[in-house]
This record gives sequence, C-alpha cells and structure tokens, in this order.
Amino acid sequence: MIRVLGRIEFAKDCQITLRFATANGEKSLGLRDLPNLQPLYILPEDDVVNSALIPSFKAATHYMGMIGFFHSRALRELAPGLAVFLGNPVGEMRLIISPYLSPEDQEALSKGVTTPVEVLLMRLENLYGSARVDESALVQHTLECLAYLIAAKRIQIKVVMVENGLFHPKVWIFSDDHDYLVVHGSSNATASGLTWNVEQLSVSRSWLGGEQEEVVQRFLREFASIWNERKTGRLHVYDLPQAIEARIVRDYRPSRMPMPQDFWDAWNHDAESGLVSAAGTGDVQREAERTKDPVFEIPAGLEYQTGDFAHQGDAVEAWEAAGRRGILEMATGSGKTVTALIGARRLLEDADRLLIVIAVPYLPLVAQWADEVRTFGLEPSVPGLRSSKSQKIQEVRRLVRNLKLGVSKIECSVVTHDFLCDRAFQAEVSRLNMASLLVADEVHNLGTPSFLRSPPDVFQYRLGLSATPIRQYDENGTEQLQDYFGEIVFRFTLEEAIGKCLVPYDYFVHPVTLTRDELDEWLEVTAKLRAMGWQGSDESDVPESRLPPGLQRLLNRRRRVLEQAEEKIPALRDILGRTESSRVRHTLVYCSDKGREQLRRVNRMLMHDLKLRIHQITQNESGSPNLTRELLDSFARASGIQVLTAMRVLDEGVDIPEVATAYILASTTVERQWIQRRGRVLRKCERTGKAFAQIHDFIVLPPEVGPGAVDISRILKSELSRIMAFAKIARNAASPLGAFSTIRPIIERYF
Repeated sequence: MIRVLGRIEFAKDCQITLRFATANGEKSLGLRDLPNLQPLYILPEDDVVNSALIPSFKAATHYMGMIGFFHSRALRELAPGLAVFLGNPVGEMRLIISPYLSPEDQEALSKGVTTPVEVLLMRLENLYGSARVDESALVQHTLECLAYLIAAKRIQIKVVMVENGLFHPKVWIFSDDHDYLVVHGSSNATASGLTWNVEQLSVSRSWLGGEQEEVVQRFLREFASIWNERKTGRLHVYDLPQAIEARIVRDYRPSRMPMPQDFWDAWNHDAESGLVSAAGTGDVQREAERTKDPVFEIPAGLEYQTGDFAHQGDAVEAWEAAGRRGILEMATGSGKTVTALIGARRLLEDADRLLIVIAVPYLPLVAQWADEVRTFGLEPSVPGLRSSKSQKIQEVRRLVRNLKLGVSKIECSVVTHDFLCDRAFQAEVSRLNMASLLVADEVHNLGTPSFLRSPPDVFQYRLGLSATPIRQYDENGTEQLQDYFGEIVFRFTLEEAIGKCLVPYDYFVHPVTLTRDELDEWLEVTAKLRAMGWQGSDESDVPESRLPPGLQRLLNRRRRVLEQAEEKIPALRDILGRTESSRVRHTLVYCSDKGREQLRRVNRMLMHDLKLRIHQITQNESGSPNLTRELLDSFARASGIQVLTAMRVLDEGVDIPEVATAYILASTTVERQWIQRRGRVLRKCERTGKAFAQIHDFIVLPPEVGPGAVDISRILKSELSRIMAFAKIARNAASPLGAFSTIRPIIERYF
C-alpha cells in the first residue's frame, strides 16, 4: 500500500495549493480511478451511496463537508462512508455544520438576551442529548465514527450561526492530494433524502477541466472563506466547543473502530424499524444481494480424521450421533476449540441459516476463541468487549436481524458466561426462528444457579466442552448441566493425549515445613470448623450460598495457611537459583489466590534477588484482552518476559504453549483446577520446539511429629491425591529424584 503524506493549504487568494509526497513516487488509487461515476444522480432511483459517496471516501485522503440544518436525524447525512474513511490512517476531515436555531433563539440573540456561544452550547447539547436516545442505528453509527475521529485528532469541526437565517448547503468535497471531487445538490443524503424523497445530486471533478473545475474551485473558495472566518456579514463561525467533543468521545466511542459493514448493518436496522424506506438505495434485499456470505470452511490441511488428532473427528461424530447435543470431555491441549468449530461447520451443511454462540468464562478466552473462529473464515462478533450492556444487546440484535432478513447465512458471536445468563441477551436470541448452536467452553463453570435457574432453551443444538465436566462435590449441578447440554458423549484423557497432542513431563515434589505459628493457626481454625460440624475438604465446587454463614471464611483461612506457607518462597528461590538467570525462560509460577501477599513476595524475589524479567497476570491484567495479548506475546519471545506469575486466571482455557516449566506454589483441593494446570503446561509448541515439560510441586509438612499430627494427616491426604495423580504418568516417576521417591518416606511417617 502506498502511503500518501500531505496537507491542504488555503492560499490567500482562496485558491487551493497542494503539497504532497508519496513513499516511493508511485501513484495510488485515486478519485479519477473510480468507476461508474455519473455527473448527475436522481434519487431515489440512482444509487449515489454505493457508486459515489462510499468509493470517494475510500479513495480520499481529505474530506471537507458543509452540512446545514443540523439536528439529531441529520447526523445520518454523514453516515455513508465514514467508517471507510476511518480505515485510511492518514485521512483527515474538516466539517462545517450548523445547529438548528428556533425563532426564539434568533429573537433572544437579536435582543442580546443570550450570547451566541450560550445558544450554540445549548443547541449542541440538545442535539447530542437527543441523539443519545435516538432509535436510529445510523445516528449511533455516525456518532461512533465521529468519536473515533475526534479522539484520533483526525477531524476538525466548526459551527456556523447565521443571523435570521439558515446555513443550508449540502456539499461533500473529497481530495486525494492530486484531484478533487465534489458531490453537491438538494439531497441531505439522509434516510429520506436517499430513499423516498425525489432529490438530485451533481458530481463535479477537477480533472475534467472547464466548467467542472470552475465549480470545484468555487466550492473550495467558499469552504476556505468560511473556515478561515473571512466570510463577513451575518455568518459567525466558532470552533466546536471542547465540552461537546469530550461528550461525543465519552458517550459514543465504541471498543473497536467502526467498520464499513457497520453502516449497512445500521441501515438494515433502520429499515426493519421503519425509519427508512425499503425502496430505492436503502433496499434491504439489494443489500442482501450485495453482501457476500463469509466462507465458513474447515482450514485446508487440517487433519482431524486420521493421525494424532483423529480424536477430534471421533468426538464430532459422537456428538452428531447424539443428536448434536452433548458434552465432550477432552484433555486440555487436545483441541476442543477446533473440534467444536468442525462440528459447527458440518452442522451448517444441514441448516439453511445458522447462529453460533460461543460462551466462555473469562475475557482472555473471548479474544482467543475469536482468533480461532477467523481461521475458519468467519469474522465473529464480540459483544462481550463492548463498553455498555446496551451496546452488547445492540450487537446481538444485529446478528439476529441479519439472519432473519437474509443478509447473511451464518453469524457467530463470542460472549462471556455472564452475558449468556443475561435475560436481555436471551430475549434477543429467542427472536430467532432458525437453527442455533450454543458452544459452552469450560462448561463445568455453568453449573451455577444463575445459569441453571433459566438456561436459554432457544438453542436447538448444544455442545459443552471441558477437560473436567464433572463438578466435584456437586452432583446436583453436574446432573442439571447434563440435563441441558446432554450427557458426556466422548472422552479423551490426558494419558491418551500425551505423546500425541501433549508433551511428556517430569514431576518434582518439594517438601516445605510449616512454622510453629502457622501450625497453631491451622489447628485453631480446624477446631472451629469441627465445632460447626464440618468434615469436608477445604474447598469445593459448592457455591458459597449453600454453606452455613461464616464457614467459607474459615475454610479459606485454613487453606491459606497451607497455600502461603512462608518456606515456599525460599524453596522456590533455591530451585530457580540453580539455573543461570539468563537461561530461565518460559516459566510459570502459580500463586495463592487467597490474598496478594504471596504474589507480591514472589514478584520481589524474582525481580530483586534473581534479577529476572517477570510480569504478573491477575484479574487486573486479564480484564484487558489487549494487555493480556501483549504479555503473552512478550513471554513467547526468548528475549521477552522470562517468568509469568499468576493467580488462578490462567487455570482454564488460555493458550500459552510456550510454558515449559511450572511451579505450583499453591493449589486447591478441587481436582478440576490441578488437572487444568497440568494440561496448560503440556501443550506442544512448534515455535520453541518443546519436547517435554517440567512441573514442580510443593507439599507442606508439620514442623514435628506430636500434637496435631493426626489432624495434619487429613490435609496431607488431599495433597497426596494430587501428587499421586501427577506422579503416576510422569516421565521420571520411578527415578531417584522422582515424586515417588520423595513422598514414600512422608507416607511412611504419617500413615
């Protein structure tokens, strides 16, 4: 792509002087290269939007507009092509607008009751206040585009007030730093102006010379005269107040840059709502013919029926055989995401139109799933990243509308579990009367009252994904999940995955000793739990609301004693210190999520004692998908972050195949968590050539055999369950430094 660097200068004689440079002297596609331009458009028969306005925005590096009689609905005048113009990184815009002044405003100004600035602010506040609640999607689309242009400092807006009159031109001036094209005439290019009104718009081009060039120069001089405030008489020109600019950016800036398709989506919304005519340029059926369905295909070369990933094809066939309802229990790293998308693609063969909703528990997984969907040729909607609930609902409404109107054959959206449970979301999806598929990643997380009380029955096809679909200690939640999604129809265990899609691993266990104070605290809390009749483990999948008041607090406190035992950090320092700091890389440290003190101490030790490049990932970081992506990209590079420290947020779903070494300072008694963590470390990574992984675990022992030893043995049992599960399939299970050699004397001592 040729990048054009230039600016427009208004000379003293009001002629326009161009100064431009190109990156390599070649000429890029410009205004004179646009096909099918007509000198005159008679509306609504002629398609001025597709053949003139949007192509001109696409080719232009500068746009200057004079738009009169400005009010909320007149914002639609600016809609065509704005998002296209945003995509040009060097495009700049100048806009002269005029707020509507009532006869009362004019009288107040003439009598000096209010100043022009006061009237201006009042009218613009009314404009954007009314636009905020305007039901037109085109109005909202325009404001989102303006917000992006203002925030990027790519637009300047001036406001004209006319004494006892109106500023009422309709002029669109485009420049590509070589030529000029001006669209001008009676039409406001609003919904009415472009659909059912009988209007005319002329196109004048500077490169044709003669009268057309004279018309272009006349408009340029007029614009320059008003812009530079040389126009005398009844015109008063003001910069757009900063307060209004700030309000537009604050209230309307979306989480992503508006795209050209957003304009057509907005137009279709207004057509469905009766805000624009279904005839002429805005015809929904014409737009449906214009829009090509995305190519949703299984990527070429993806082998899922034979070889190491044949389990993916087997899983899809098992789900299909169960009526396309069911849960796939597949080890972390075995390709659940790809398997689900293969199933969705095969479903499309039997469906006329299809809505796919992918629900994930955490924001980082939203971006990860979206990237995977794109490899199958679809551009997914991601309403979960939008800034407000109303915007999220509007995005879902757009997908449903596109399918109902036939604008598209397939739509895909990636949402969070929380949004899936939202009543307003479910209401929008329920408007669909065609095939729909729900893919629930980490489906075990949906075994909660908020989902199970009112699961969305609208989805005809349902697919649950998890390495651990059975909710430990929660048989009722597991049963209700299977009532909704279907039974577990396919299993692919971690043992089966190692050597195929996961690497083998070495497992090391490091005993650490509680201090006397830590042991006393553990015994004290245990006594209180016994007094309350608690005989279970420290943690479970049972919701806190089902536990007696105060019990969860005591359980967390007792577990925190073990997870944050003081001696763990010196032990970690000693282990890491055996490796030269420059050779430490692709390392992950799991810290306790019961308070941040351990995480802070680990970070200080890694940075100050061992001089390592580190970064933490907690809910603060994972709340920003862009930041999470930057951190993981840096971690993937050998010269980037050496160690990531995490608090639970990396337990599920997030793909970090580069991790080669993991230190588990803290782990809960919930089997699901440590199964997820192990799979996270064992993913294959072609980029680094990872052949195997290392996992270091820590087991806490009492300071001495004596009072309390029997109680401690109960906790050791739960710890040993994890250690035995990790050790039995480790590559070094029987070696002198393996886990069995470490834990054998512990078992003999306490059991």
